[in-house]
Amino acid sequence: MQTRFFRRRFFVILGLLGACAAAIDFAATSVVKNAAASTAAVEHPYNKAWQDSLQQWGFQFDTTRCGVMYCLSQFRGDCKIEMIYDPARWWMMTFKLLHGDKEIATFEGNQQSVFCGSKHVLYFAQFSMSSEGCRVIAFDTTTGAKVWQHDLEAAGNDMDHSAYSNRVIMQVGTEHPGEDGKKLFSDEEQDKGTLIITGSEVAGDYIEVLDMKTGRTLAHRLFRSWKDDVRPKPMK
Repeated sequence: MQTRFFRRRFFVILGLLGACAAAIDFAATSVVKNAAASTAAVEHPYNKAWQDSLQQWGFQFDTTRCGVMYCLSQFRGDCKIEMIYDPARWWMMTFKLLHGDKEIATFEGNQQSVFCGSKHVLYFAQFSMSSEGCRVIAFDTTTGAKVWQHDLEAAGNDMDHSAYSNRVIMQVGTEHPGEDGKKLFSDEEQDKGTLIITGSEVAGDYIEVLDMKTGRTLAHRLFRSWKDDVRPKPMK
């Protein structure tokens, strides 16, 4: 009788352990599936048409289009831009926007900062010359308010070093040569509202396309990375 009692108890315990194991396995599977779904949603935020188009582009970086002086020569916005350079802080500059004679915005940049304008908005690429990444800020040139700001995916590496180099070119719907030598931006497409950011860093070379209204990344392509030294085919 006692043996039979212990045998029953043993099988009951085995059953409970089996049920617990099944429940844990189901919960773990659900968590993995949900995490995978969330990751997939985050990893594919691009506009398919833009991303497909970007895969056809070649990479080139025209250093004559970098820096403050080039951008000033191209700027035709409806605000004034003042710049303050302090030799004691040689690595940075202070930028001020004025609407008429009223100062409406102040922000930091450097000698290699780039910006451009569209109607009543100034787009400013804010980055350090000695660390990775770039942030684009859209300013209303009437009020100075930030319309949006967006941190680029850029080269995607966390580096910060005095010997690091980071340069950016920013264009508004202008022509960009593809690998086949054709111009990907026609006159009809220049009003579609995109910012084309071309970046060259120690960590890699990239092109990123933003929606001018929202700052959302429409497409991104890394042409070279220090991790695997991925390089595009030579341009013809």
